[in-house]
Amino acid sequence: MSEVRAALEQVCLAPRDQASIAALPFANMSRDADDEYFSDGLAEEIINALVGVPGLEVIARTSAFAFKGQNTDIRKIAEILGVANILEGSVRRAGNRIRVTAQLITAADGTHLWSQRYDREMADVFAVQDEISSAIAGAPQVKLSSQAAAKPRYTPKLSAYEALLKAKYFHWKVTFESMEQAEEFYEQAIQLDPQYAMALAAYADYCFGRTTLGMTPLREAAPKALALARRALELDPWLPDAHVVMAFVAAFFTYDWKDGEAECLLATASDAASAHCYLCFGMSLGTAGRWAEEMQKFEQAIQMNPLQTTIRTFLGVSLCSTGRDAEAEQQFRQVIHLDANFLGPTST
Repeated sequence: MSEVRAALEQVCLAPRDQASIAALPFANMSRDADDEYFSDGLAEEIINALVGVPGLEVIARTSAFAFKGQNTDIRKIAEILGVANILEGSVRRAGNRIRVTAQLITAADGTHLWSQRYDREMADVFAVQDEISSAIAGAPQVKLSSQAAAKPRYTPKLSAYEALLKAKYFHWKVTFESMEQAEEFYEQAIQLDPQYAMALAAYADYCFGRTTLGMTPLREAAPKALALARRALELDPWLPDAHVVMAFVAAFFTYDWKDGEAECLLATASDAASAHCYLCFGMSLGTAGRWAEEMQKFEQAIQMNPLQTTIRTFLGVSLCSTGRDAEAEQQFRQVIHLDANFLGPTST
C-alpha cells in the first residue's frame, strides 16, 4: 500500500479554491460483502449529482476511488487531488432499510464542515443522494448556492437502479469475465425500466468500450452503441454520456468529424460534463489533426480525473505528435508511477 501512495504522490495537483471536492468510495458496512457494489454505486451517483452543481469542481470516480482500501489520511488525499474538501461516508443495508452516513471534511485542518445520518427505506435512496449533494452545495465554506442542478433528475425504478449499479461495478473491473457479467446487468436494467436514459447511455458506452479490449469488432459494436445512444437522447436530449457515444461513433466509425465535433460540444455544454466527455472531445479533435485543441481537452480531462492513466497516455501521445518529447516523457512516467502494468506508455 505504501508503494501505491508513493505513486499517487507523483501526480499531485495544484490546490484548487474552496469550491472543489472529491467524494471517496463509501464504506460497505452491511453484513454481506457482496453489497460493495451498492456502496460504491451510491458514492458514484453522488459524484454524478455533484458534477451538476454549478461552480463546483468535482474529481471523477477513477481518481477518487484510487484510495479505496488504503487508509490514507484525508489531508494527504486532498493534497494529491488538489481539492479543498473531501466527502466520505458509509452504507449499511438490512432488508429494505438503508443507513447512510456522510461527512464533508475540510482538507486544510481535517475538521468536519457537515455530517448527517440517513435511516431510510431503500426506495428513498434517490432522495438521500439529492439531499447530500444539496447539503454540500449549501455549505458556507464551499461558497455555493444551496440550489443544485436546476434540471430534475429522472427517478428510475429501484430494481433497474440496482441492476445498473451492478453493471457498472463489474464494468469497472475491466476483465473479460467481469465485462460479460456487466452486460447481463445492463440488459436487465433496461428491461426493468426502458425509460432509464442513463442506463441506455452507460450500456452504449460499454458496447463501444468492448472494441478497445478486442472483445467485439467495431463494425458490430458501433451500430448497437449508436442505437442505444439515440434511444437515450430521445428520453434526455442533453445527456452528456449519450452525446459522447454519438461522438465516438462519428469520429471512429463513420469518420464524420464535423458531426463528431458537434456531438462533443453538446456533451461538454453543461456543468454535468465529465472527464470522459473531454477525453472523447480530445480524441475526436485528434482524428482531424487538431493537436493543440486536442491537448487542451486532455488537460481539462486530467484536471477532473488526475489519476486516470488512459487520459495521461493520450496526452503524452499528443505531445509526442507535436515534438514536445520531454513533456510527453513526463506524462508517461506519471502513468507508470500510477500503474506499472499499464501497457500504454511502455509500448509508445
